[in-house]
Amino acid sequence: MTLTQDWLDAGLEFWKERLALQSWSIKARWAGPEELDDSYGDHRFDPLRRTGFIRVRTEPFRSNDNELWDPEHTIIHELLHLHLSLLCSVSKADLEETLEERFINDMASALLGLKKLAVEAIKYGKEERANNSDAGKDRPVSRRKKVGKKSRRRGKGSGTKGSNAS
Repeated sequence: MTLTQDWLDAGLEFWKERLALQSWSIKARWAGPEELDDSYGDHRFDPLRRTGFIRVRTEPFRSNDNELWDPEHTIIHELLHLHLSLLCSVSKADLEETLEERFINDMASALLGLKKLAVEAIKYGKEERANNSDAGKDRPVSRRKKVGKKSRRRGKGSGTKGSNAS
């Protein structure tokens, strides 16, 4: 993996979309160990303006939890803090309704986005298999399927099954 700003920006955008955070304006940059001490990254967020800033560690190291360094995990981890960032800015009376509804809606959107990606990947895989199995054949896939269905129907309704011809 090449640690470039382009890679970091692409990862940030990818995970913002998956986590339903497109309405946030978030910047990210690489940070050296002298800036982050014993952490993989950190963040600053302003929930009222929906803006944020993430720093991601540039060098591999093991944390006190003995976890391996993974910059993509750090991006996801820091973005998930956004969903909980309202805890500091909402009164206790409004906390349940506001935070719970927002979190549930954001997570539902994120999960639906993942489902759509999975469905498209499955569809793409089926199309690829169909294209690969037809290589060198003159008949299209859909025509072969129709022929197979007709032959099954003929067998059920032809009257030959179980008839006494003696």
